[in-house]
Amino acid sequence: MPVLLDDLLEIVQTHLNDHGGEFWKDSKQQLIVYVHEAIRDLQLELNIHGVPLVAKQSNPITVLAGASDLGVNQPNDIIEPLVLQEKQHGVAEDYDEMVGPRTFLPLVSQPEAELVWWAWVGGLIKFVSVGASTDRDVVIQYRAGIALPQADDDEWTLGFPNGEMFCAPRAAMYACNSLGDTEGAAKFEGLALTRLQKVIQSNVRTMQRLPIRRRPYRRSRRTQPFR
Repeated sequence: MPVLLDDLLEIVQTHLNDHGGEFWKDSKQQLIVYVHEAIRDLQLELNIHGVPLVAKQSNPITVLAGASDLGVNQPNDIIEPLVLQEKQHGVAEDYDEMVGPRTFLPLVSQPEAELVWWAWVGGLIKFVSVGASTDRDVVIQYRAGIALPQADDDEWTLGFPNGEMFCAPRAAMYACNSLGDTEGAAKFEGLALTRLQKVIQSNVRTMQRLPIRRRPYRRSRRTQPFR
């Protein structure tokens, strides 16, 4: 069941023995700041342990002829792109998987009809410098970061299975630290770290049960050596 912001805040307040929300009633925004920190910690820990974050697929993004990147249309929550697919814009045809990520993009002087190659450079998805000769529709499958909730966002969900088990005590730790309660902070830090291992183990087991993705046969691409 999705964990909403109010659900997560209620768990944090329960940890802090503030069941009715009286103590933190006028400091909801401050609790949300602690939730933000807990989410950032979760993302860092998952990355360190090699556990994929949220898997997402973008809507088709139109890349105009001659463009060498996605510009402002690149999703802002990308942690790591996994697969890019393309087709000609405005044409009813199947998407074709692109070649990448490349360490270096081929140096070409004349654009082709297709983008073909992609690279992940400094947090940006890049194509060859001359782009394609036609407008292309690109779909990205990627690992996404966990969005940070805002106070007035009633539709936000944590989006990571069992992530609240870590985030709630971690946020409570930050709350205790803000009040100078070092004993409480240490207690919640220990609880968060203990639960983190269970969250990681649970998600690793889920990944192991997933079917292996086989790459289908596809037409060959022109290749060039690394430059």
